[in-house]
Amino acid sequence: MKRSITITLLTVALLVAFTTPAAASFGGDLATNLSPSACGGGALVIHSTEAVRNDVDSGTGGNNWAYDDLVRSINVWHRADGTYCAIVGYAGAFTTVAGRSPGNTANIAAGIRGFFYGGYRSTNFSGALRSDPAWPTHGFVGVVDYKCDAATSVCPGFVDWTKQYFSTTSGYDLAWWGWEYRAGRHGTWVNAVSGNSGDIK
Repeated sequence: MKRSITITLLTVALLVAFTTPAAASFGGDLATNLSPSACGGGALVIHSTEAVRNDVDSGTGGNNWAYDDLVRSINVWHRADGTYCAIVGYAGAFTTVAGRSPGNTANIAAGIRGFFYGGYRSTNFSGALRSDPAWPTHGFVGVVDYKCDAATSVCPGFVDWTKQYFSTTSGYDLAWWGWEYRAGRHGTWVNAVSGNSGDIK
C-alpha cells in the first residue's frame, strides 16, 4: 500500500505540473537537471524512497511559511571516476502557517493547502559507502517524522539521508535545486537556483 501511495503521489504531481504553460519553463529545467543522464552514468547503488512528515519550508523573508509532508526518492550513482552523484526528487503537500508569504510579498493566513514537486542534484562527491547502511539501499525506507517547530526551526526528528548510507563524504553540495508550489487561487511559487517567481498568498 505504501508503495502504491508513493507512485500515485509522484505521478499526479508530475502530470499536473506539466499541464500549464506557466510550468513549462521550470518543468523543462527540472526534467533536464534531474534526469539520470545529468549525473553522467555509472552504477545505481542507491534507489530508495523515504516519506517525511512535519518538515518546515522557509521563504525568501527568512521565515518558515509552511509545514510539508512529502515523499522523497533518493537515487545515487557510483560514477566511473569513483565519485558519486545523487538526484533526490520530491512530491508532497504543504499547509501554511500565519506570517509572511514564501515570496515575501504579503502576509498569509494559516491553513492554506497545496502541493509541491521538485528536488535537487548533488555535485559529484567522494564518500565511503557503508557496508551495513542504516537504511535499505533499494525500496521503501520508512516514514521519518521531523517534528519541526515552524517558530523555532528546530526539527528534533530530522535525519540526514547521506549519513544513513555514507560513513564519510567530501565535496557534497547542490549542483541544481528547484521546487514549484501550487495552491489554486492562492497562487504558485517557484523557488529555484535559477530564480524565484510568483507567490502563495
